[in-house]
Amino acid sequence: MSYSTPVLRRLSASSADEIGSAVQVLVDAYAGDQTIEAMTAELKSAKTLMFRRSIEEALRSGACYVAYDGREACGVAVWLSPRSDWRFHEDPAFLDALTDDVREWYADHFTPNYEKLYTHSGSDSTEARRNAWKLLWLGVVPERRRRGIARRLIETATAMADEEREKVIVEVTNPERVSQFQRYGFKYRSVKNLSCGRFPGFPIWYLEREPGTTPRSSSVQP
Repeated sequence: MSYSTPVLRRLSASSADEIGSAVQVLVDAYAGDQTIEAMTAELKSAKTLMFRRSIEEALRSGACYVAYDGREACGVAVWLSPRSDWRFHEDPAFLDALTDDVREWYADHFTPNYEKLYTHSGSDSTEARRNAWKLLWLGVVPERRRRGIARRLIETATAMADEEREKVIVEVTNPERVSQFQRYGFKYRSVKNLSCGRFPGFPIWYLEREPGTTPRSSSVQP
């Protein structure tokens, strides 16, 4: 079966429909992900808001790239630029959407252990994020996977970081994602295991990529 090559676009001053389409891609891409379910108290409204606030912040201080197959959005990468330090788990709107127990979990357990993820790598979390491009979310809808879309979404931003001689950082909760990012020049720095109350616990890996030479395999349309 032949496939068309999806077109990559950087969202800029996006309409509500474009943002909504990008949010839905991430919702579909992370459907059934136990870590996301735990982080959003299994609330669809909280999950949608987490992705929406991330995209809105990227449009303000970062970049959001969307892959389109025809008119249909099928992949999304959400990036924060250097000198940005927004964190979804400190966003008031997101926290207000959670249940009381999960909100308390963020304050008492997630946040201090998240900081340890960086200190165990020898970094200060705020300094690390403000000195690098940070990938917040990367998602491709299930029916469009294994077509190189995730690779193109990653390389589009790493190429920009290389031109600016900037580091790139990412946090992942899946060992397969660790291997995926290592193939693109990211190096493992630390890992932290988190318990999660009534939900299954999960690990968070922290990876970094130093500036290098990125193959220009993708083009971005306005």
